[in-house]
Amino acid sequence: ERVYSDNIQLDRLSLKLDKEKIQVTILKVKLNNNKISESDFYIDDIIFNSKYSFVNTKSFDLNGFDLQIGKAKLSGDFSIEDSEFKKIHVKFDESCENVISAMPGSWSNIFSNADINGRIKADILISESPSQSVEYNCVFKNMPEEFSSRKLRNPFKVSFARKSEELVGPGTSNWVPFPYISNHMVTSLITTEDATFFKHKGINTSALVLAIIDGIKGRPRGGSTITMQLAKNIWLNESRTISRKVQEIFLAMYLEQEFSKEEILELYMNIIEFGPEVFGISKASKHYFK
Repeated sequence: ERVYSDNIQLDRLSLKLDKEKIQVTILKVKLNNNKISESDFYIDDIIFNSKYSFVNTKSFDLNGFDLQIGKAKLSGDFSIEDSEFKKIHVKFDESCENVISAMPGSWSNIFSNADINGRIKADILISESPSQSVEYNCVFKNMPEEFSSRKLRNPFKVSFARKSEELVGPGTSNWVPFPYISNHMVTSLITTEDATFFKHKGINTSALVLAIIDGIKGRPRGGSTITMQLAKNIWLNESRTISRKVQEIFLAMYLEQEFSKEEILELYMNIIEFGPEVFGISKASKHYFK
């Protein structure tokens, strides 16, 4: 039957429980949580199955759970010990299209008309001794014009620090082509911001998993690569929500598909903030080395 609260609305909630197994079916979920998303978001169908066991009133295990959201499926194990998170082990092998289509519409709408191919495979253990193996080869075609890579190869508009849009890009007055940027600057940037930049394909999965672990423990930390930061600065807003981070991840994959590492660095260095109200390496050099 329907379930309502200030932050959640479910069209149907079904719970089946016996001595060993639990099954939860949720249809048409509407959620409101500003740490997850700036606006209300909707999930069509969620089906959860698992064996479970209670050690005591403060400790329990979910053994071999299966979770299906839309067409996307994952499996794993989960443990709570003495009311404290102990372990979650998640495994999945799913098409990129199914993963994106399983996301709430307000998160995935920027990919709604794109052709998406490839797969995401993951085996992630979040515990005191974490481990992870993640492979992805998502390919994006026919992206909406707003996210066209062609637009970034010509002068384009970007908003700096909530100000009005400014024209930047190749050929504009303050744009510095990559060959004219000091190698020392490139090395310093990569060392401080993203040491694995030339090794990953947009996402440093190890750093992202560690950021998730620290977030669970109440110690928020960044896990964004240079490519993810670039995607945020060009296309997204400054909100610190899960929805924006998810968009950032997939847009970083798209940027790595469309641009070389040197082209990504050129874009990044010409629009990133190098200090309060100092955007782009040209303005930064004039500001710091007058």
